[in-house]
Amino acid sequence: MKFEHFALNVPDARAMSRWYVENVGFKILRQRDEAPYTHFLADDAGRVVVELYSNPKAVIPDYAASHPLTFHFAVYTPDARAE
Repeated sequence: MKFEHFALNVPDARAMSRWYVENVGFKILRQRDEAPYTHFLADDAGRVVVELYSNPKAVIPDYAASHPLTFHFAVYTPDARAE
């Protein structure tokens, strides 16, 4: 088996997806323009790493209020200062 992706229920999947495209260099491989606005994001190798969606039927955690040791999303770059 291979890891495919993980999914996060977030308040605004469209805005969060745009942020990852603009600031991390991810690409949107597939998206829904209607609720729950599901977006599959891929890294620079083209591998899907995360699914973002906004579904108020489930609890949307307050990620910003959580301690980073509880949950975090990590990316790698060989030269963080240049990025």
